[in-house]
Amino acid sequence: MPWPNEFHAQTTKIKLRAPANWARLEGEDKANMANRPDFSPDVPLAPEVLAELRHRYALLSPSSLQQVYADAWERCNLELNGRLPRAEQIQVLVTAWKALRAAK
Repeated sequence: MPWPNEFHAQTTKIKLRAPANWARLEGEDKANMANRPDFSPDVPLAPEVLAELRHRYALLSPSSLQQVYADAWERCNLELNGRLPRAEQIQVLVTAWKALRAAK
């Protein structure tokens, strides 16, 4: 049995087509998507993932580590709406900070 929209299109001879720019968000729609709250649970990184992150950071050069730290710092900044950073973002920031301190 066809879906209701297909059945309706077959009986009324209407073609169902998405607009050409359907997949592209512009202007206010794009801004609203960026401000949508994240309802996924705030779960910290697993210990094995954190250990792998520490190992990868230990292999980086000091300049690369500084870039990782700067990126993590930006992700952890409080936004204008006061949204707190997620637990895994804080863990990445702290891990990068510890690796940077150990590299000096």
